[in-house]
Amino acid sequence: MKKFVMIALFLILLLFPLRIQAKGPYILDEGGILTTEEKNELEDRAERIARIYGEELYFVLLDGEVYPSAEEMTNVLLEDITGENVLLTVTVTSGKEAGVMLYGEKGNAVLRLDEEAHHEMLEGYNAAATYYEGIRAWYKAAEAHLQVRASQYPYVLDRAGILTEDQAKQLNSELEALSRKLNCSIALATEYRAEGDLQAHAEKLMEENWGNDGTLLLYTADDGEGNRDLRLVTMGSAIEKLNDQEIDSLLNSVAEQITNGDPLKAFSLYGETVASEYEKEASPQKEKKELSPLWIPGDLAIGTGISALYMNREKSKLKNARKAKSAEKYTSKDDFRLTASEDLYLYTEIVKEERKATEKSTTHKTEQGNAAGGGGKKF
Repeated sequence: MKKFVMIALFLILLLFPLRIQAKGPYILDEGGILTTEEKNELEDRAERIARIYGEELYFVLLDGEVYPSAEEMTNVLLEDITGENVLLTVTVTSGKEAGVMLYGEKGNAVLRLDEEAHHEMLEGYNAAATYYEGIRAWYKAAEAHLQVRASQYPYVLDRAGILTEDQAKQLNSELEALSRKLNCSIALATEYRAEGDLQAHAEKLMEENWGNDGTLLLYTADDGEGNRDLRLVTMGSAIEKLNDQEIDSLLNSVAEQITNGDPLKAFSLYGETVASEYEKEASPQKEKKELSPLWIPGDLAIGTGISALYMNREKSKLKNARKAKSAEKYTSKDDFRLTASEDLYLYTEIVKEERKATEKSTTHKTEQGNAAGGGGKKF
């Protein structure tokens, strides 16, 4: 019987090809249930989840009259998807198996969308009156669960799931301690795929989550062209602490550690480097002690007394000295004649000092009107 089903399924796929590709489209309505507007809205929501969190969540509405075995169809579709973080849901819209929902999973989707998340997603789907409302509730529950997991630490927003839970907890402790010490926000965010102006996006993340004083490092795993991307945002006090040259050096060091396969070390290095720049600028100067005004009259009196004693002693030695209006008798004509003169150049001293490319970070205004600096690196 199973052999007959597989043969029938093969023939159906030849006549009605159903293809799923990595990175979308994520909504396949083979039953013709959704309107174009509904399908586009759901597609946008699924694409957003994939871009930010790296979870490929597919939803297929399968016509049971055309595809006789929903379970076999689910397996075929799952094999056809090339992504690694995949959750495939197949719902039969007609025929004997109408209403059946089947899951297929690959990679981290199984771990990040746990049993509790699946229960909430299914509950939202079943409570809706229409397929469209049900699928929208299904995606909404999934995104809410992923957002909660990514936002459980105040200084680490790991939407792409780059760090393990223990690593995220450790890094958050480090960044939180630095933020308290420096009295500003030192934060990290990760996303899976890029879209639009990444620098502007990073600035918006900073303003929405951590305010307008400090730094944010945004790491994007895929810039849409096969590269990884780092963006550093500086605001408030951080603009004065990190210039363009120092920002470039920081990004190069972080990228090197990520390339070496150690994201935790890379992100810890980011926090340490920012802190060192703050502390370098805030190194204490030697305290100058001001002289009390009461010392001035005393010092003058002591100096005058010593000078008077010295002059009286020297004056007593001049036994044959007499007062005169001029010193002519001590000189004679032509006693001094200058016969030659010469200027001799003895030595030169050259002092060289390194000149920084820029003393401050290049700045501009964000959409909210805050001054912001920073930079980016693709690798």
